[in-house]
Amino acid sequence: MMKTAARCVLALLVGVLFSASAVWSAESGICAKVRVRLSQDVALTRAAFKATLEITNAPENVALENVKVTLDIRNEAGEDATNLFGIRPPELTGISNVDGQGRIPPGTTVQAVWIIIPTRDAAPDVPTRYTVGGTLSYTQEGEQINMPLFPAPILVKPDPLLCLDYFWVRYVYADDARTPEIEPSEPFPLGLIVRNDGKGIAYNMRITSSQPQIVENEKGLAITFQIISSQVNDQEVSPSLTVNLGDIQPAGTAVARWYMTSTLAGTFSEYSATFEHIDELGDKRLSLIDEVRIHELNHCVRIDVPEDDKKPDFLVNDIPDEDHLPDRVYNSNGTNSDVVAVTNAMIHGGLGFGSLSVQLVATCPAGWVYIEAEDPGQELYNLVRVVRDDGREILVGDNAWTTHRTTCPEGQGCIRVHKVHIFDYDSTGVYTLYYEPKASPSSYSLDEVKGLRDGEWVELGCTEGLVVTAVFPEAFYVERPDRTVGIRVSKKGSVVPGMQVAITGQVATTPWLERYISATSVQVCSNELVTIEPVGVTTRSLGGGSFMYDLLTGAGQRATQAYQWVKQGSEFARSEVPVDVPGLNNIGLLVRTWGKVVWSDPSTSTFYLDNSGGFDDFRFPDPAKNQPPGVRVVMPSWGMPVPPVGSTVAVTGISTCYTEGGYVFRKLRVRSEADVQVIGQ
Repeated sequence: MMKTAARCVLALLVGVLFSASAVWSAESGICAKVRVRLSQDVALTRAAFKATLEITNAPENVALENVKVTLDIRNEAGEDATNLFGIRPPELTGISNVDGQGRIPPGTTVQAVWIIIPTRDAAPDVPTRYTVGGTLSYTQEGEQINMPLFPAPILVKPDPLLCLDYFWVRYVYADDARTPEIEPSEPFPLGLIVRNDGKGIAYNMRITSSQPQIVENEKGLAITFQIISSQVNDQEVSPSLTVNLGDIQPAGTAVARWYMTSTLAGTFSEYSATFEHIDELGDKRLSLIDEVRIHELNHCVRIDVPEDDKKPDFLVNDIPDEDHLPDRVYNSNGTNSDVVAVTNAMIHGGLGFGSLSVQLVATCPAGWVYIEAEDPGQELYNLVRVVRDDGREILVGDNAWTTHRTTCPEGQGCIRVHKVHIFDYDSTGVYTLYYEPKASPSSYSLDEVKGLRDGEWVELGCTEGLVVTAVFPEAFYVERPDRTVGIRVSKKGSVVPGMQVAITGQVATTPWLERYISATSVQVCSNELVTIEPVGVTTRSLGGGSFMYDLLTGAGQRATQAYQWVKQGSEFARSEVPVDVPGLNNIGLLVRTWGKVVWSDPSTSTFYLDNSGGFDDFRFPDPAKNQPPGVRVVMPSWGMPVPPVGSTVAVTGISTCYTEGGYVFRKLRVRSEADVQVIGQ
């Protein structure tokens, strides 16, 4: 008995219709059709037998003519079993053939070697004994001679019988030809489970794959694929499409997973697979590969209950549906189970502004479930931990992951869709999701911070020289010593006016559209207090125009607004809608202004200053209601005395704003009663 390499070719046609740049082809149409072929060879070592016949014709003899050798294989009952074996044509030395046309001259020795390969039927369950014999016939000087070959015993052990399950993703994410940006390529997996359903060992199994090849491309798009990593069972191996799976025991499995990238986004569809045995004998019973199947892969997961073998498992969509939701999971041990998709999960809570966790709640059945919900982290936060309410940790990356996709519904333009996904067993339906900022805080100047979009993490160090100018119960304000820019900061720690601080936190916008920093840490830079004098401004100049404002992202500080008196003939009338206040934006700065009190409400410690410059602010658009014109001034707390109507006052406070009817109006927030001084009646 010997070992020989019986080589099979697995001709695998996968993803036969790769729709480049059409990630959501069902919604947006296909902009290119590309046919892709992936070919793989499966090579493994299996048992075979070598039968050698050597014939010597003595020098004094005459030539042996019409040499013929017939092999005969019989089972233990003496029955002909030749049909249970594949017999390769012999390798001949010193003779042209042994099929009745051969000739052995005097004084020569010839040899014939046969490779005998048992089929799977020769020993389907247990080792089985056979004998290999036969007949040698030839003519010598016209006389026919037949000689029996002494039968040699052989023991045939059961063969392996391999079933291959391939796992291909449906969508490949990379650069989208429909958008002007260059989107990065996301690695996509190709998975394989090899299951040995036979009673013999599959020795030294190796998978050799060729790169996917473009065999049809309607629009001539340049598409290439690149292998970036490979894994066999629980071990990372060199990035290659050729992997050695080793020996696969009966009822055992081996798992391989590759990660690849594509240069264009697209869709794999129309999966199909074929395989053939290329042994020249053409007997399919000699093939050790019994079946090849391909599945639409949703995600590579890891089954970790009741135990974790650290090997990849595969969550797939076997039953076609419009949303391509997973319905089955294939275990690396060769088993598979139903999966129920739950898509009505709810997220409770929000991220940012001091919170980095939310709760996910879903109604789940027993068994394996796939849960899908809107991702609150979007593209500003990374999911770092998921904990079920009974304490079970869900493996992030394998069994909990997020996706951020561009979809282009027909006639609606392209939008980003953010999802969080959980794969779990016997779910309780309640999870806490923990996030962290995608990037470390970046250092910015204070004026740059106001121009950032909400959610950006920033770090304003001591070198920025920020000084606290006002402290309120829920927030404080800082500005640069040159008094060019200031900003509100959510309350964090204990600070006092004049203190120099460094701040780390997120940029955000209040409901009244004032930009601020939601601080996670405030560091005192110096024990020395710095006095910041307020900037003197007229009431007309309070608020100011927009500062780095972006209508699409909401970044930057919006302009403040005021109603304008417009001359109509000999009369003046108020404008229908407020207009933007011109000038430099001073929201967040400590300022000092002067004006006449034109209206007051002692019950709310609020009063209004006139503008003396052509603008009048009204709380409501109906002037007949005698609403107060001017700039709103708010004392630190209700019940504090306010100056009488008609008095002229000097007011120091923080320039801020409030909103009504969708407009942004000016407001001064006073730090203390001493900040309001009556200077005339």
